[in-house]
Amino acid sequence: MPLGLVTDDEFDFVIDGSIKPSQPVVAEIIPLHDKSRGLGNNQVPEPLKKVIIDEAITGTPAKELSDIFGISQSSISAYKVGSTSTASYHSPNGSLTKHIKSTRERIASKASRVLKQSLDGMTEEKLNNLGPVNASVVARNMSAIIKDMGPNDVDEVNIQQNVIYYAPRLRSEDEFESIKLNE
Repeated sequence: MPLGLVTDDEFDFVIDGSIKPSQPVVAEIIPLHDKSRGLGNNQVPEPLKKVIIDEAITGTPAKELSDIFGISQSSISAYKVGSTSTASYHSPNGSLTKHIKSTRERIASKASRVLKQSLDGMTEEKLNNLGPVNASVVARNMSAIIKDMGPNDVDEVNIQQNVIYYAPRLRSEDEFESIKLNE
């Protein structure tokens, strides 16, 4: 008897042999739906890649993500730049880069709200009463925030081309050997 789903009559026939099945037993092959990874397929689905990207951008260590999701740390670093694998590191996937950009924008908007609240809490009187050391710490932190809130040049790819011209060294006539000919 092949493995698979059976009717009650077929089950009773196999167990005690009392009732014969109305139709012959036929095995049915149920195809896998293509929404899952499937057996032997190690490709990570895109929604899972987006979850990994979110966690990696918010600061979860790559080692921890690697242990949880069962993927390599190099794949995690590729996902963080929008690539689907280390082989396509320099040609990012469009939907992943959009997701990365939206995640960064979401984080930046939350951070800017907190920054505005903290700046509203700072008054001139409080800054004057801080002293030189603490005032320099505040100034350094504010400059770092300004730098972080500015445009991110790291995400953009800069391709520089260098053109090198080679020119022979000029020599004077004295350096050449002269030959006298009889005409």
